[in-house]
Amino acid sequence: MTDDGDPNFDARCRRAACLFRLARAVGSEDHEVVSTRLAVIECQDRPGLTPGRVLSAADDIVERHRGGDVQAALIAELDRLKAILGPFELPPLPDVGGGSA
Repeated sequence: MTDDGDPNFDARCRRAACLFRLARAVGSEDHEVVSTRLAVIECQDRPGLTPGRVLSAADDIVERHRGGDVQAALIAELDRLKAILGPFELPPLPDVGGGSA
């Protein structure tokens, strides 16, 4: 994706993209939101990089497995990335109000 000296950047982008594609495949809006948020985080401090570009980082998996088991391929890639990056915790969303008092 980009060579900015961060050795795990491409892997994190691919993880966000795989999560996004898997969320879409199974219809999980919650996971779609999380993966999109991961993409936005990767775009911070990288002018010109868009969440859409980050989320396209798994297009090759979808194309390669079209007509086959795309979900299994995405899960396998997420397992591979977890071995590289370790598990992740998404920071909490900021409180935007609207809650009950």
